Amino acid sequence: MRYFFAALIALYSAQSLAQDTSNKNANSRVGIIAGPFLPSAIAGVKEILQVAGLRLGSDTKLGDFEAEGWLANGGGVSYQSFLVNYRMDIPGDVIPVHALVGIHADAYRKANATNVSSGGWQVGGGAEAKIAGPASVRSDFEYRFGPGDSLLVLVSIMFAF
Repeated sequence: MRYFFAALIALYSAQSLAQDTSNKNANSRVGIIAGPFLPSAIAGVKEILQVAGLRLGSDTKLGDFEAEGWLANGGGVSYQSFLVNYRMDIPGDVIPVHALVGIHADAYRKANATNVSSGGWQVGGGAEAKIAGPASVRSDFEYRFGPGDSLLVLVSIMFAF
């Protein structure tokens, strides 16, 4: 929990120091994501896995959509996931926050070399702070349903264009 509060303080500090030189008309973004994947009740996946991947986002006429793809390896398990989220920005004076809802497709190989494919849905949220120009730092928490239940905690560097 103290790491969560340290991340919030860092986000607030980064936002306070950032100059407001961002492109107000930017409607697309790309970023690098990383963080822990905490599985629960996923058969054959017992350990926390470290995630690395990419996120793409775009404002469309239907709303703000994001796609993520990530890979994780550990404890003899190889895990891949692809997510599509609908992002809802929540106005705020201090730190801009957002809510997420979406679907995901997963494929993983258990330690006993059994391959499994599955999918499900997720809800989550996070905060984003401008660093400088089009760059921002972002933190997300996604609670995933299917397979099992799991929590995905991500930190990312995003670039708007």
